[in-house]
Amino acid sequence: MTWKRPVYLEDLISVEDKERWQITTKTPIIHKPLTQANYREMALREISSAGTFYVLNQDKKIRDFMDKNGVKTVHKQIDNMRLLTQWAISQGRRIEFVKETAATINENV
Repeated sequence: MTWKRPVYLEDLISVEDKERWQITTKTPIIHKPLTQANYREMALREISSAGTFYVLNQDKKIRDFMDKNGVKTVHKQIDNMRLLTQWAISQGRRIEFVKETAATINENV
């Protein structure tokens, strides 16, 4: 699924309604600029929880998942988790690192 952030308020109105009501204006939406600090939070608020990747919070499982999906790994687990989260966001998906004891894990590794 490809998703594009709306630029104008009128982008939120269906084509049929714009034609019916003869809406031709283009009112810009002023987005708060994304910074490194708020990018992840903003992206995760805008991404649906459907289609979440669940990965066991173990270094080997995280590396296996990254290899399987063509994401380059680095030395530290925390950095791999950060890279994997950024990759998931770029795919329009979420990623959750779960404990092995969770009974309802939809393991993607």
